[in-house]
Amino acid sequence: MLFRSEAAAASYATAIGLKPDDPGAHKNLGIISLLQGDFEIGLPEYSWRRLEDDPVFNVRNYKPPFWDGEDLTGKTIFVYPEQGLGDIIQFVRYLPMLRQRGGHVAFDIPLPMARLMWDLDGIDVSLKDGDTLPPFDYHIPLLELPRLCGTTLDTIPAAKAYLHRSEEHTSELQSRTNL
Repeated sequence: MLFRSEAAAASYATAIGLKPDDPGAHKNLGIISLLQGDFEIGLPEYSWRRLEDDPVFNVRNYKPPFWDGEDLTGKTIFVYPEQGLGDIIQFVRYLPMLRQRGGHVAFDIPLPMARLMWDLDGIDVSLKDGDTLPPFDYHIPLLELPRLCGTTLDTIPAAKAYLHRSEEHTSELQSRTNL
């Protein structure tokens, strides 16, 4: 089967023309556009996934407002994963950008990733499954950050390695190999 992205994008655009509030059509147009490298269309369209009733997308509702790019100076933003572990690894690179905007970042780390991400740059408060949430001013799912940070193919944060092993974990691994 051939992947005909232009035809698929045209079909989803037609579907949106017929039913403008269909989150599935918008999300799928977003996916196709992202695959084509068109972040300007892809990221806002992909954001419609939050409106779908889809168990894959674990978007949460909290009393504090959803962050939509407002100034974060002096504010705490709670960031949480919404999809799989690979997406978390891919998108935690955006957390330091929130701190650069003046935000205090609380991040909900899934238990299987706690050792890898506990002291990650860009996180002020590391939470794991079951921890009590600190007070926060805004919340946002992790995969919304590329859109709100204005990401293009040329601005994907990749300046340095953002995942690293702790000294404790490195020592533990070295002791195992020196047996």
